[in-house]
Amino acid sequence: MIEINRKQIIPPKVIRMSWLRAENFGNLEQHLKAQKLKTFLELSGKVYLDLVKVFYANLKFSNGILKTSVKGVEMEITKIGNI
Repeated sequence: MIEINRKQIIPPKVIRMSWLRAENFGNLEQHLKAQKLKTFLELSGKVYLDLVKVFYANLKFSNGILKTSVKGVEMEITKIGNI
């Protein structure tokens, strides 16, 4: 018998800016936009919680570079531009 590891898929938690406006949270939308978080918080898609945990568990910061690895894949995250 072959055992297959299945990763848990979590529905994304996103902010609907239209809901913020409808509920009179308009200032919050502007604050998120000013902090460059609006687009990030609107992202949607599948989330693999186990892989996210591994990403953060292996995360290291050195010389201004974030480094991590997931399933043997090495990654480096560096600052780009004025963000």
